[in-house]
Amino acid sequence: MPSMSAEASAFYDALRQEVLADPPATFSEENIFWFHKYYKGFRKKPKRYPFYKYNWGSRVSRAQEVIRGWPRQAGKTWQVLDAGSGVGTESFFWSSLRDDVMVTGADLSIQRVETAQARMAGFAEQWQRPFSGQFVEKNVLDLMAENRYDLIWAMEAISHIDPAEDFIRLAGQSVTDEGALVISDSHRLNPMMLWRIFEMRQEGVPERSQKELSTGEEVSLANERLFSVGELTPLLREAGFKRIEHQLTIFFPPTLADFGLLSLGRIMDRVGNALPGMRLLGGIYTTVAYKRP
Repeated sequence: MPSMSAEASAFYDALRQEVLADPPATFSEENIFWFHKYYKGFRKKPKRYPFYKYNWGSRVSRAQEVIRGWPRQAGKTWQVLDAGSGVGTESFFWSSLRDDVMVTGADLSIQRVETAQARMAGFAEQWQRPFSGQFVEKNVLDLMAENRYDLIWAMEAISHIDPAEDFIRLAGQSVTDEGALVISDSHRLNPMMLWRIFEMRQEGVPERSQKELSTGEEVSLANERLFSVGELTPLLREAGFKRIEHQLTIFFPPTLADFGLLSLGRIMDRVGNALPGMRLLGGIYTTVAYKRP
């Protein structure tokens, strides 16, 4: 399993400081509300911060490897699509890794998009260069149908994109030959995830609904439609991806971190990934699909 890089660790520690600090003057009251809502765990469950950091670092490590592996080419700008970009954190992280990356962050929530845009000034000041990218309120299916990307990143997004099968098919057309698709989401076979979905359906939350954008456009939305890695693999191969790698993590309850036992959770993750039968019970999968073998 890839370990969290020093860059990712420093970035996430800075994120926590950003959340806990007084909001910048560029933030509106609505920006503050949505930013704090997105990272409410930092404020409400401070003991769980090591878990949040470990989980995030494990997931972004695979896409970070892809971005770091691109060669420098004169006049070449590598294109990244952050599908379901939220308040922009991963988009900013990808942009921080190198200056020849252009990131498009797409989300269906205009409030989250505007919050990400409000954060741009702070990162530009920190890096002494502008953020190379944009945040848009748009259906990622439309973006993939219209553009080519060297990396499509989707964390906690494919469980909401509808239909997810169209997302994978369009990714196969949109990703360049040198590129990759990275999906990181909750794993359907994990008992805790199965129970969560059961409770949602019992409470009347439908599998699909409609989301109205600020433009008036209605977009179909899935409500925690989860996949297993076994279900994803044939869909990815059918879409034209030649090499597919699955990383399974979080074989333990997050409450371990509350009692200072995250080191035990790390051991459980290593053991879980090493055992074929147990491996399919990981709570989070991060799948990397490459166009080339």
